[in-house]
Amino acid sequence: MASFENFDDDRDQIYISGLPRDVTEDQLASHFGQIGTIKLDKKKRPPTPKARIGIWLYRDKATGQLKGDATITYEDPFAASQAPSWFDGKEFLGK
Repeated sequence: MASFENFDDDRDQIYISGLPRDVTEDQLASHFGQIGTIKLDKKKRPPTPKARIGIWLYRDKATGQLKGDATITYEDPFAASQAPSWFDGKEFLGK
């Protein structure tokens, strides 16, 4: 099960750990986008799934493999502040 941390009530970002190592940005966007809009790269017209700058998947520097950690950046700091309590204990990808 994933665990969550909100960095600060004024911030628009959350940290998630314990994710499956094969998770994709699209899966994270679909799930965590339920509570608010995830930031998009506004320089790209029209926005594409790869244009999300609000999702960061952490990788091992030596192997390039995903670590199971991510940050999600929302357009609205309120959504970020509510995300940990909203998603905590909820099913993600069937787990």
